[in-house]
Amino acid sequence: MVKTRLLNSISSNLTSKGLTESPNPDLLVDLAIKTEKKKDYSNTNVNLSTVWGKKWRFRTGVGKPYSKQINYTEGTLIIHLVDRAKDVLVWKGSGSGIVKEESLKKENIAMGINKILESYPPQ
Repeated sequence: MVKTRLLNSISSNLTSKGLTESPNPDLLVDLAIKTEKKKDYSNTNVNLSTVWGKKWRFRTGVGKPYSKQINYTEGTLIIHLVDRAKDVLVWKGSGSGIVKEESLKKENIAMGINKILESYPPQ
């Protein structure tokens, strides 16, 4: 399902730039997708303070460090455009981001593909 969304979005983007699909194309589109599980840590320090006594003296409590591990998946999409006759790479673009259920929606995939392909064709 995600692969179909990627291919449809790439096709739509390239068509809007004047390219057409063909059974015998001059330009081939090659995709590479890489995902990697990663960890990050969120560190905070919790400080406790109290007020006591008749003269309102302040006493600072002990700070307690707090660390939380955050697990996530980072995904990278690489698009190669290859000259079929010469078998030469003519353009390469890529994009990376955190993979979540929301990022796999059709409209989010289209935004990502548009961002990657905004520099095609090269000036």
